[in-house]
Amino acid sequence: MTPLEIGVIALILLVIASFVLQTLIFSNIVRIQGEIIADRVEDLNTALGEAMQNFADMGGMEPPNPILGMLTEVFRRNMESQVAPKIIPPKDEKGQFTSDNL
Repeated sequence: MTPLEIGVIALILLVIASFVLQTLIFSNIVRIQGEIIADRVEDLNTALGEAMQNFADMGGMEPPNPILGMLTEVFRRNMESQVAPKIIPPKDEKGQFTSDNL
């Protein structure tokens, strides 16, 4: 083998080793970050549970107002019934729109 071939092979091996090392480092970083996120989510879950318990202990929320509930239902039904109709402008034989309003 010529020195050039040996150099090329060494360079290829160096690139492969570098790629493997980067992959291992990246996977460790991802694993560590995952553990940190899991710990923070657990802490958040605990804090949220404590806050909800404190809120419930203080009397919680007022019961819903029945009149407000009826008004909400009337508005919701009114909005559902007001769906705009589809208006498709006329087309000529070539498939081009013919309306002057376009």
